[in-house]
Amino acid sequence: MKDLLFEVYTAADEPSLDEIAAAIGRDDTLIGSPGRDTIRRCISEPGVPARQSDAVAVAVVLAGRAGWDADGIACRVAELWVKARLVVQPGEPLAEMTDPFALEVHHAINTESLSTGPGLPLLPVYVERDHDARLRALVEEARSGGSRLVMLTGGSSTGKTRACWEALRHLPDGWRVWHPFDPTRPEAALAAIEQLAPHTVVWLNEAQHYLLTTSDLGERLAAKLRTLLADPGRAPVLVLGTVWPEYWRTLTLQPEPGCEDPHAQSRALLAGHDLPVPLAFSETDLRALARRAGEDPRLAYAAAHAENGAITQYLAGAPALLERYRTAPDGARALVEAAMDARRLGHGPALPLALLESAAAGYLGN
Repeated sequence: MKDLLFEVYTAADEPSLDEIAAAIGRDDTLIGSPGRDTIRRCISEPGVPARQSDAVAVAVVLAGRAGWDADGIACRVAELWVKARLVVQPGEPLAEMTDPFALEVHHAINTESLSTGPGLPLLPVYVERDHDARLRALVEEARSGGSRLVMLTGGSSTGKTRACWEALRHLPDGWRVWHPFDPTRPEAALAAIEQLAPHTVVWLNEAQHYLLTTSDLGERLAAKLRTLLADPGRAPVLVLGTVWPEYWRTLTLQPEPGCEDPHAQSRALLAGHDLPVPLAFSETDLRALARRAGEDPRLAYAAAHAENGAITQYLAGAPALLERYRTAPDGARALVEAAMDARRLGHGPALPLALLESAAAGYLGN
């Protein structure tokens, strides 16, 4: 439908939005009465118009200016509108993606010492770093019509997924975000990738779960992604992924001659598309953090307590560690508690094994 509307718009010599709106207003036979914004969305933006009558009204006016069969165009646009509405496209509208945790962004620290009242946002205020600027440039290229893939590489809790979440802000309404995971990540992705529409973000957080599989699912998905990215008829799509460096190396390592090559498709897909995320904040990043710490108590707390620039680990890693501690088996928890008390009593960070072995026994069943 969108292709047909744009074709007749071009044939009509690309009239202005005001001209189209005025012509619709003069035609009493038309049911639809779209305004300028709706007309613009009908012609130049992805997505199906909410009302069939608006799309038909735009088509009829443009067909009249182009000298085309207005009745025939009206019928064709009406049919295509119904078909487009019946197609369930993978993903959710970007405008409706308001929960970062649904896309696996880490929860941030929330301790009793912080004034986390109801007005505090779900995530701490974001401090941009160098990789954010490079990521934003790639997102802008996708917004301009080119399909792109970028894989953020970095260790645990370095801010990879949060950076991808922030990058979504630079895409306009009309885009969709597709996060396949059910029943398994590679199965979900393979099942629906053929139905993927243009203007879709493919969200591959923890990409090793999609590509590094025990069966051939990962390689099949990598091949499908390569085909998707190379097809101008399905552009633009934006593949955003995150992966730890060790998994990146496994997926992209060139095997020795004569050896099996289990990740050839993944290597061809990923090569040259990594965007490293530093382990720690640089001095420049820390100065930017200091300027914004007053806007969010969680930032201020991390700035005051994190060591060696490990700001994101302090913000995002702490909740995960606490959850592991709360759900740990008795033996592991006893060992951790013995180490905690030893440090509180003044012992240095290098705790002897013999000390932990003897002390942990006293914490079992405590």
